[in-house]
Amino acid sequence: MKPHILAVAAIAALAFSTTAPAQTGEDGDTGQSLHGVDTSESIDPAAPAATNLFYFVPASAFNRKSNTTGVTYANAGCVRMDSTSTNGGSVTTDLQLPQGASIQGVRFYYADTTASDFVRLALTSFDGLGGYTNLVMGDSPAKVGFGETYLDLDPVAVVDNMSRSYALQAYRYASSSDVKFCGARVFYTIP
Repeated sequence: MKPHILAVAAIAALAFSTTAPAQTGEDGDTGQSLHGVDTSESIDPAAPAATNLFYFVPASAFNRKSNTTGVTYANAGCVRMDSTSTNGGSVTTDLQLPQGASIQGVRFYYADTTASDFVRLALTSFDGLGGYTNLVMGDSPAKVGFGETYLDLDPVAVVDNMSRSYALQAYRYASSSDVKFCGARVFYTIP
């Protein structure tokens, strides 16, 4: 009986002490990439690594902004924004970050099958009285395929939940519905 208990204990100890080998991404990076996408914005040698945080929202979690926008799930968290308007539809989601967090930038993901089409992303703050400020806004490059675009906030935006609310908004500027919005990742630091 005792050898059986010792064998079980040895196997359990081995299972808990074994570490998984480091996973290497497509770009040869270990742990600092997401599907081969450069995440260099997360490295700040002047700040402790524990203060750098990300808030990732898949496009499937966004809501349409108007009743003229149809949102169709495309696959892998991506959506197609269809609209009766000329330029296409738009989607939005609220952004819940801790009070005092410093928003450093936002990276958004997309898939495009037509080189002349693009996706626009805006990080917007609202004052609750009808006023708003686009803290950063940018477009995807007009190229075919899956891609990502990083928008740097300069100066950084400090979250003030007492007087402002925050949202991510994506717009489709396309002649067809083949452009897909796939999500956004906000890079922020906490004090």
